Formats: sequence, C-alpha cells, structure tokens
Amino acid sequence: FVPDWFALLALPIGRWLGQRSLIELTLQGGLTNVVGRPGPISWPINQVRRRLLHHADVVVSRSPATSDEYRRLGLPKERLVEIPNPVDTERFAPPTAPARARLRAELDIQPDDQVILYVGGINARKGVDWLFDAFLLLAMERPRALLCLVGPARSQDRPFYESLRQQVANSPVAGRVRFTGEAVPSVERYFAAADLFASASVREGFPNAVIEAMSSGLPVVVRHIPGISNYQIQDGFDGVIVREDNPHHFAAVLCRLLDDPAERARLG
Repeated sequence: FVPDWFALLALPIGRWLGQRSLIELTLQGGLTNVVGRPGPISWPINQVRRRLLHHADVVVSRSPATSDEYRRLGLPKERLVEIPNPVDTERFAPPTAPARARLRAELDIQPDDQVILYVGGINARKGVDWLFDAFLLLAMERPRALLCLVGPARSQDRPFYESLRQQVANSPVAGRVRFTGEAVPSVERYFAAADLFASASVREGFPNAVIEAMSSGLPVVVRHIPGISNYQIQDGFDGVIVREDNPHHFAAVLCRLLDDPAERARLG
C-alpha cells in the first residue's frame, strides 16, 4: 500500500463502483505518516485521510507492530486481518554440501571465505552503511570475511548507493565487499552459499529476507526493531537480536558466530 492521495481516493471510488478494496500495511510507521502526523496544519489533512481509509473493506497487516499501529490510530478494527508474509520452503532450503560447494564456486567464493550476506534494498532505512561499518571493524582481523550486498538501489536511493560505493572503494577492505547492484532473480543461490545473514535495518514491516535466510538454514543477526525482530526471531534460539545500537556490538556478534561453526549450525 502506497499511502498517497491517488491510492486513498481510489478507495471511495472503488466502493462507488461496487468494487471491494484491500490495502496492505507493509512498513512500520507508514500509516502514522499518513493519518497521524502531529501539528495544527496536519490535523485537518489527517482527518480527511482517515475518512478515506474507512472505505477500505479489508486491511492486511504483516506483523503485530503494524497491527498495533493501526489500532492506535483508531481505525476500524473489524476490518483488520493479520497475515505474515509466507516463505517458499522448497526454494529456500538448506543446501547439501556438494550443492553449496558448487554454488560458492559459481559465485567466485573460495571454500574458506566467511560470507556475511545481506539481501534487500540498498538504502539508509535498511542500515546498509551501518552494516558496512560493523563489517569494517571485524574484517581487519578476519582476512577471509566477505560481505555480499545483494539488492537494488531505487532511483531515489542512488545518492546513498553511490556514496556507499565510494566509501567502500576508499576503505582497506574494498575487495571484500560485493554489490550486485540490482535485484537477483535466483537470490536463493546466495542464501545457499553464505555462512550467515545480517540485517541492520531500522524500520520494517515483516522483512522477507530474514525468514528466507532462516528457511535456508542460515543463522540470522538483526538489529533490534521493537515489535518486528522478536516476532520473527527467538533470540538465541534461531537467531540473534542485537539490542545495543552500536556497530561495535553488532560486529562482536558477527565475529562470535564466524568463529563458531557449531553455534552457526545450531542457530540455523
């Protein structure tokens, strides 16, 4: 659901035409930006947008966090349905040892490389620069560590992307950070070839890449997002939630897992 005026106006128009409408809440905080902005100037606009949202027949939320946000804003509770994103467990499955070795060779990953994988958009909200800061801290002591950033940069995110590429190019680990620069059709190959999955995102709804990594048998390390991270992950059981908002702490968790194959296998 893109909360712009065109989308909102389509709701009453659809009802007038006899069509049922469904909206999807995919990002924590997105709905608040539409109908909950503070200030005397925003108040009348918020009310108009609220009235338009009342024309939706069904509202699908992807997580308890987005559901709670919807309820707090006083929108019709009877229309809310919570459905987490699914994952294709046949496509995203733990690879056999021969398949993993073959995929790593195809992706030019050496047998002893320690691959930290990120999959998603390359933008500030996803905290990719923060993840690189953490990688830079650990990579100086782990010469086989490799950071793979798999995903596209939208047009509005190109300045961030180019700045990050320059930052990486000027770093002492430039040869150990890989960008795909675009969406990858067979992204499951990267999950199968990696050693662990990391996400430093600061705002989400229900990130697919996390559950795809878990389905692929990877341990996951994520930055804490209240209402999101602990909904997807049992901390210490099937992943690690880093609650300290500091790249040093994040790097320390990554180091611990890179140094402990048994713990990676347990979490995965």
